[in-house]
Amino acid sequence: MQDASVWETVFAILLPIGVALVAAVIIPAIIIAIALRVQNKRDAANPPTGAGADERAVGAGGDASDSAADDGTPSADNAAPPAIPPSSVPTLNELAAGSEIPPRADHEDREVPGDDGARADAAKIDAPTVVLSNPLPPAPPTVAQTAEEPADARTAVEETDAPEPQPAEESGTQLLFPPIDAQPAVPPEDVWIMPPAPADITTVDHGTRAGVDALGPGATAVMPERRPVDVREASTAGPAFALDTLECSGLTLAFASIRGLGHEDFGRPRQDYAAIAQEGRYLIAAMADGVSESRFSHVGASVACRAAMAAVQGQLERQVPLDDIDWRGVTEEVRTMLRRRARVMLGRDAEADTDDRECALLLGTTAEVLVVDAEASEPEFVRATLAGDGYAFVLDTERGLRPLGSTKSEDAAGLLSSEVTPLPAQPGEGYPIISRGTLHRGTQAVLVTTDGIGDDMADGDSPIAGYLWERLRRPVPPYELLRVVSYLRRQSNDDRTAMLLWA
Repeated sequence: MQDASVWETVFAILLPIGVALVAAVIIPAIIIAIALRVQNKRDAANPPTGAGADERAVGAGGDASDSAADDGTPSADNAAPPAIPPSSVPTLNELAAGSEIPPRADHEDREVPGDDGARADAAKIDAPTVVLSNPLPPAPPTVAQTAEEPADARTAVEETDAPEPQPAEESGTQLLFPPIDAQPAVPPEDVWIMPPAPADITTVDHGTRAGVDALGPGATAVMPERRPVDVREASTAGPAFALDTLECSGLTLAFASIRGLGHEDFGRPRQDYAAIAQEGRYLIAAMADGVSESRFSHVGASVACRAAMAAVQGQLERQVPLDDIDWRGVTEEVRTMLRRRARVMLGRDAEADTDDRECALLLGTTAEVLVVDAEASEPEFVRATLAGDGYAFVLDTERGLRPLGSTKSEDAAGLLSSEVTPLPAQPGEGYPIISRGTLHRGTQAVLVTTDGIGDDMADGDSPIAGYLWERLRRPVPPYELLRVVSYLRRQSNDDRTAMLLWA
């Protein structure tokens, strides 16, 4: 009986302990396991933008010049862009909360060789913070021929009727890009400017830039080490430079586009893009400058150029006169193609709603188009700025330069602002900005550039303008055009694209 009493005592002690252990450990573990299983099932049924969506969205390979298989733009093989890591593209909710594109860790502590200004300029190119600015008002139309100019002047740049103002685009109930009061830089009067020649020109005699001209004292000091494009962008990046040329009815159309020193140093791709084509008696050129704050702006620049070219060619094929091209329709076609590519890259259905601000964070770009009637006795041209901050000049072999205006604005300190509203967002009131003119055969040319060159040329009264005018006022072969636009200069680190039409 004594042994039974002992076992009863032990059992009476252990029973409460076992019950407490089950209640404190085993039951919570079972509940947590069930909750995790339910959550996994929910995630599988509603993936945000996961690996499956990435695999569905894009395939390996492809290059910045390729359009999406369903976007309708011309392409060599319609290769889709590579999958985008979900963390690299903010969702609409994150954008509404003020999300930014995350910084690239491997670029945070890099510096550009050279002077402090060069470092600051190149670092700004790769700044991860996203600030999509408000649209700028349109530049004033290029003025007509002045009374002081002789009646037989060789170039007549005609004043163009400003398009009807369009309201800023809305996203739901919130105004997406409200207008601001900043005024663009006013182009100079309709007069010729003879730019000064650069004082210091040396030619690099060694390394990968041998044969390139360096302008100004110590310009070669800003050359960073050449670096390949970051592996995360290599499959969508185009080559470091591109050039092409066309001839029609005695006219020569050519372009050269190069990767800037700032992008070389940080392993970023060339974000400029250009293309040229012929449609019957017309020559067509398109140029785009991807905004640095957009993660895949080099892809956006390619899509914008190809879409603009296709839209203009389509109208010319239908015998639309040069002066009657629907530039608003061209702009809308470019915006549509950019939205379509963005949906593909984000892994969304073709009919899914996509916010223009989100698309601009991914593919934001500027766009310009130049169309020329090559068979006219005095070649007629139309320049259409769909969005952005490019520059254009008429070059005369004897009289110098005539600026055709830019949408660059000046800040309170008198410095040019680089703020633009990139496509596919509504670019702002007054866009597209159209200018028209004629050229005298044998002595004149039109130069259209991205701001990588245009900022250096400013209003045409600068040593860089003198350098480019002296070397480009007459036709040059493509390899010489490439050499000329590859000049080295302090604090000039952006991508550069120059389109030239020699009459």
